[in-house]
Amino acid sequence: MDSKLQTVFISVKSSTNSFFAEVSKRIDNRIILYVYKYPKDSLYYVIAYISEPLSTNLILEIARNYRNNILKMHKYTYFQETYLTIIKQRCEFYELLEDYNVATFVPYTIYKGQRIYCVCGIAKDIDRYVENMIAKYGRKNISIRNVDPYVCVEYQLKNIIDSYIFTMLTEKEKRLLMMAFKQGYISSRRKINLESLAESLDIAKPTASLMLRKAIEKILKRLIESRL
Repeated sequence: MDSKLQTVFISVKSSTNSFFAEVSKRIDNRIILYVYKYPKDSLYYVIAYISEPLSTNLILEIARNYRNNILKMHKYTYFQETYLTIIKQRCEFYELLEDYNVATFVPYTIYKGQRIYCVCGIAKDIDRYVENMIAKYGRKNISIRNVDPYVCVEYQLKNIIDSYIFTMLTEKEKRLLMMAFKQGYISSRRKINLESLAESLDIAKPTASLMLRKAIEKILKRLIESRL
């Protein structure tokens, strides 16, 4: 038996049967998805994290097209974020994984209608799965590359950190924080002073100081308040 394991990184234009793909086309941020199957009832339990507030009207509008598949749905709003929990009787994405005896890393991401995920399994099963995906979605709608497993874990962690922490910042705060890091202002051996940092971004020194403190405060507050 060939037991060689293989891991592939996949980005595919999602099926029109995907509720979350449709939601992702209407929002600015990624959707982080956790999907679990109830072994006994063959139902799928989905938890979605979206780092922006979604209106109930928008969710219900999209959900109407999927009412035959969605059995229950609940929305939670926390800070400026949305959590959705859904029980589905079918999940085309997971059924395909099961059909070809491959597994996906959880969570995975949907962004602007693109499903981005990793799968792993025995090489021959991965090959069959990939062939099916190309046949189903078309070669031009799918990107596939072989990777080491750590690449998938690293990608997932970056997405979670970006979605969960950095979306708390304004674009100006994020840009200032990144520049402060890259130019060496935030360093054990500071390479640039605040005045030079502010000049590089064309903002006043007091404004740069206040924005940096606000950004760091938001991140620390988020980390501290997130502890169970």
